[in-house]
Amino acid sequence: GRDGAWLGTSQVRHPDGTTGTMSHLVLARRDDTGAVESLITVQRDITAQQRTEAALRAVEARFRAAIDGSTRAHLVLRAVRAATGGGARGRIVDFDVVDANAAAATLLATALDDLVGSRLLELFPLARDAGLFAIYASAVETGLRYDGEAHLRDPRLAATWLRLVVPLGDAEPDAIAVTARDVTAEKAAERRLAESEARLQLIYQSTSDVMFLLRAPERRDAATLADPAAYRMESVN
Repeated sequence: GRDGAWLGTSQVRHPDGTTGTMSHLVLARRDDTGAVESLITVQRDITAQQRTEAALRAVEARFRAAIDGSTRAHLVLRAVRAATGGGARGRIVDFDVVDANAAAATLLATALDDLVGSRLLELFPLARDAGLFAIYASAVETGLRYDGEAHLRDPRLAATWLRLVVPLGDAEPDAIAVTARDVTAEKAAERRLAESEARLQLIYQSTSDVMFLLRAPERRDAATLADPAAYRMESVN
């Protein structure tokens, strides 16, 4: 056409001796014969902008490396909503897996390439029964952070208990970041401890022998638990 434009950059040296980058926009106006009639130039120092962008890329690279190397599962999910008329927001029917790390793929017993880009309920249908879908949907709709546990019942998975943290999604209103940790072993240990304490309590309550449980080491003279026979002995004394 009659008008043309050129956009480019050049390296410059500032008065203080530092180098920087200038952005140049040149607009050419031509007459009917095609000859250049006038030039309009716009120049802008983008040195600070480029430094900021470089620093941001470095931070993102370090964060990506930390996520990829983490032993905890990390996923980014984006809500899929049912189509509605009139521009209204439909209810959440599923989640797209936007991003994930290797630990997440291992936890869900699938390949990382198959996980990213998939639909959560298509890949993991029991997420609805386990309450995960409701947790994620509530985080999106209410904007409230979730920090708690979920019980899984999928025979494909080694984990049966997960510790979940679902913070708010700042970049996209319908996106959330999920951090999950397998706490199956911890839950099993808690259950065994509770069972052991229950059996010990039963022994205390059923024996006719005098028994004291002393707190050690700082208060060896303080009984933290005594059976009924011990209390009877104390009342006699």
